[in-house]
Amino acid sequence: MEQEIKLLEAVVKCSEMGQGTLDHLADVNENGVFADTMRIQRGEYESIREEASRMLLSLGEDPGQLSAFEKLSTAVGIKMNTLTDKSARHMAEMLIQGSTMGIVDLTKAIRDNPGAGEPAHRLADRLLRSMQRDVEELKSYL
Repeated sequence: MEQEIKLLEAVVKCSEMGQGTLDHLADVNENGVFADTMRIQRGEYESIREEASRMLLSLGEDPGQLSAFEKLSTAVGIKMNTLTDKSARHMAEMLIQGSTMGIVDLTKAIRDNPGAGEPAHRLADRLLRSMQRDVEELKSYL
């Protein structure tokens, strides 16, 4: 059960980071088509995060959330990175870099927790595939 909790916590953290990043970028985005892309991606992150949170609650665990420092760091980083360039191209590049870090972190969590139950693995795989699809879709904005 400990491995299942760790894997689900990784899913929550990764999906919350993606969702928060997209929220911050949506605030500065000026491209309507790119806004639609981000809205769809954000919805998938939100859906996965909610499912992982429900699973953790059913195990008697608090799903938690990103720390205030992590949230602030993300917000400041995005503001700094978009001060001079608010183009969809630049934001897509930022999202690709962030998604790649998420893919690496989630892949490690999956491999480090082979004893997690099948539902947790399916959800983690769903998030992993979603991030990989997002990267491929974002490449069209480069």
